[in-house]
Amino acid sequence: MVFFINRRNLVVELFIMEVSEIREKFIKSFNTQRLGFGKQDVLADKNVGFFAIKEYSKKDINRFKINPEYKYATKFNFFIKDRDLANQLLQLKPIVIECHFYNLDKWDIETIKEIDHKLGKPINFISNDDFFYNTQNNIFYNKCSRQVSANSILDKIYNAHFKPTKKIRGLFLHT
Repeated sequence: MVFFINRRNLVVELFIMEVSEIREKFIKSFNTQRLGFGKQDVLADKNVGFFAIKEYSKKDINRFKINPEYKYATKFNFFIKDRDLANQLLQLKPIVIECHFYNLDKWDIETIKEIDHKLGKPINFISNDDFFYNTQNNIFYNKCSRQVSANSILDKIYNAHFKPTKKIRGLFLHT
């Protein structure tokens, strides 16, 4: 639920229908299944947002050079913060994108730290203000205010998640 306050009358209006329409359009814009992710699911604690999970094959796990005894996955969370959604003065809503690499057998933070030092694994990151969504016309923009497609956002995030590690002057860095 999102509440908008009209200052003149101090009346609280409830726009449940509008939010559900925005959520539906937002989620349908992204085609995560073309990158091997499972079905998108609504984030329960967000008005507008979804998550998708991709499990990795043994071949991918060997490429990441991590313990092949476990199953691993990437989880993407795409959402608009509720306070940004409620702000009527903000026409372009910032999209928050969280990208995490998990051990499916153990979903705890400690396990994530254990595999964090491996250079071949996908990187975890959060993007806060790189992409924006116009809720009125279902158009996405990058931080340079250029119109982009939802799938191009997905491609950029997915490619950033798999940034290669290179040796530069003796140090291994994600480039």
